[in-house]
Amino acid sequence: MRRNGYLKSFILSFFFALFIIFGISGMSQDVKAALNGQIDDGITDWSANTSRSTVGQKKIGNGLSLGYTFGLANDSNGNVTKGDDNTVTTQSKIFDSSANNVSYSKMNIFLNNNGTYIGSVFQSGTTNNTDPSKVSLSSADFGIVFSKTDKGSNGINAEDYSILMNLTNKEYYTGTDANDNQVSKIMGNYSKTDSYGTHKFIVELLLRVSPGNTAFVQRELFVKNVSTSPQSFGVFFGEDTKLGKFDTVRVKDLGNKHGIYIEDGAYKLMVSNNVPDGFSKYTGQDYTNGYMNWLGKFSDKTIEGTGDEVKSNSYGTSLSSGKDSAYTLVWPYVTDLKVGDTAHFGSGMGVTESPYSVPTPRKSYTNETSNDGKNRVGDKLKFDLKLGNYGYSSKWNFSSVKDKIPDGLQIDPNSIKKIDQNGTTTSIDSSAYDASTRTLNAPINLVLSDGQSADITFEATINSNADGSKITNTGDFIGTDPNTDGGVIKTYSASVDIPVEGNPYKDSFTQEIKNSKDSDWGTTAKGANGDTVDFKNTYTVLPNSSDSFLGRKASFRTELPDGLTAKGDATFTFSDGSASYTSSVNGGTIILYDLKPGSSVTVTYSATITGNAGSTSYNDATLSGGQTSSGTSLGTLTTNQTEVNIENLVGFTSIPTKIDFGTVHMAGTEKTLSNISTEGQLAVNNSSGNPYDVTVSYDNNDASTQLKDPVTGTVLNPSADTGLLFLKQRKSSATDSGTWQSVDATGTKIRSDSFTGNQDLTNYIGVGDWQLKLSPTTNPGGYSGKITWNISDSI
Repeated sequence: MRRNGYLKSFILSFFFALFIIFGISGMSQDVKAALNGQIDDGITDWSANTSRSTVGQKKIGNGLSLGYTFGLANDSNGNVTKGDDNTVTTQSKIFDSSANNVSYSKMNIFLNNNGTYIGSVFQSGTTNNTDPSKVSLSSADFGIVFSKTDKGSNGINAEDYSILMNLTNKEYYTGTDANDNQVSKIMGNYSKTDSYGTHKFIVELLLRVSPGNTAFVQRELFVKNVSTSPQSFGVFFGEDTKLGKFDTVRVKDLGNKHGIYIEDGAYKLMVSNNVPDGFSKYTGQDYTNGYMNWLGKFSDKTIEGTGDEVKSNSYGTSLSSGKDSAYTLVWPYVTDLKVGDTAHFGSGMGVTESPYSVPTPRKSYTNETSNDGKNRVGDKLKFDLKLGNYGYSSKWNFSSVKDKIPDGLQIDPNSIKKIDQNGTTTSIDSSAYDASTRTLNAPINLVLSDGQSADITFEATINSNADGSKITNTGDFIGTDPNTDGGVIKTYSASVDIPVEGNPYKDSFTQEIKNSKDSDWGTTAKGANGDTVDFKNTYTVLPNSSDSFLGRKASFRTELPDGLTAKGDATFTFSDGSASYTSSVNGGTIILYDLKPGSSVTVTYSATITGNAGSTSYNDATLSGGQTSSGTSLGTLTTNQTEVNIENLVGFTSIPTKIDFGTVHMAGTEKTLSNISTEGQLAVNNSSGNPYDVTVSYDNNDASTQLKDPVTGTVLNPSADTGLLFLKQRKSSATDSGTWQSVDATGTKIRSDSFTGNQDLTNYIGVGDWQLKLSPTTNPGGYSGKITWNISDSI
């Protein structure tokens, strides 16, 4: 009996112990699920990796990659590993009793040079360190302060202010982005009580490749408030850098308030705010032992102080003495983050080798109508698409920008401009925008050296399609690296989100057009001089609108552009059949009647084409002075734009004005020069429907076209009998690699396959598409000459 009783007791104890084990396992899984689902970071395929890290890599070219991970990424021989650091979720601590040294879970971005680890952060003096606790040991990484005036008892040091020092229950995850690059994150619970209160957050530290697919890694911080009250705080990032073998190099400014870089003769590290929620202030500084004050170089040694950005330095300005390189980044102070809300902070980091370019795109906008930080239907926005080259002893042939304008935005094609690397602004012909596909193809055709950038800007108006939504506008930046990619065309992207306030009053305002000979309405029409085009504008109060439209003070207006002449009056017809009347096309017309939800007014009118063949006319219509039945003013509403292509011409509507080959030092040797810019566009109007060829010719024996020095009269001589001027001829597309063909007096096709219809051919003759082959006996001077363009039917 005793034995049975003992056995029974043992069995109960066994099952009780087993229940406890299961209970712990279940609790652990619940915590992970809760943390991983708490913050929306845009990644949907997270996988928990509880014990060991993995390395992500973004290929640059020729065996060079940008690596990124948390923790250790090299072996004792200085080779890149797959990661496999089993300490990434270990509780961070102070190492060797130094307030500067924080161990574990540190961000590590490096260069993989054909398997060799090229570090960017200090690792206890050697890149061959294999102690995980010493990875980026002397860096604070992300830090946080809870008062604008906090200076700390020993400065803002890593021990007291690094987020990692108060982060518990860490969890490590990996996933993939839309370009199939690895994404890594560490999540944990942050808790700290100080003189400013008790602060509890869910924190996410994240590493991912820039969505634009350039060789930049975004270091991100998400902070979700799970305290019992709103939280105010400031975020900084402090890093002790070591580029390759060198720790004593100067920190320099990227220019335009964009961040910092360091270089050592072979490699370059750059940190940029060209990312979502990027930092606003920064300093380059010398690292100090003891208590490193990461805010020590800011104007008042607090999070509110100003840094090097306030000086508006140019590219290459030194920010430190070069004793021991370090830098600090600071973001705008967060005030009263509500319970349950999340704040986001980002910076971009890249490491490269000479002579690789690092094209870095950026897209932004400013609201030219409203200054309260909110966007509304009818507001005019100005967009800036900027690409900078942050490479090292590099060149980037920036050819063009492509932007598909989303529904909800109406571009003004006459507002498109280019800003070159010298800050000079020039207008781009409105034909760069195709209204039928809502696509902007803007030529750039410039060579960007290190630290240089170029922009495309344009204006667009928010229309009713964007009401109460968030629209995303993405720009593609296209070009080549002539030093490393062998002419391979690459595309990088940048996006910007535009949140638009919702309005319970719902409406739409559209414009359609057609040649009177046609039956289908659209946004484009073709016609010859003397043809008639019909316009139709419709203003609708949508059925789900809360209010009616009061039209007694609302004025409809259309301004016909040059090339179109009004033909008769405009007719106003109301959908409910209540009225119909006519009025002058070009004058402002009062609507007179109100519109209830679900009703509309349609305005139709016609115009005669009187413009020059080969031109394009754009126009839209406006409705101003209207109010809703609840008394809200609607301001000025604008339709989408339509375009009329005036045809019956076979010829060029635009040709380049200048092809620039820059300067060169001959030194008695043959030289081949590539053009560094092409100014202007090459556009053809051909409505015949027949295939045609476009050729370019150059006659070095014609005194009126020869490349010669206008001062001395010296004629430029070719390097050999093969010719002087060469063009990269494509077969069927501007994206083909092409073959170099001599340009002579007989003419050279820009593409071996023929063209049809209207074409913008600028991408066939852009930057890097021309060469001059110079004789070693070429005399110094400034040379200029002329080339001739020709269109002919394809045989």
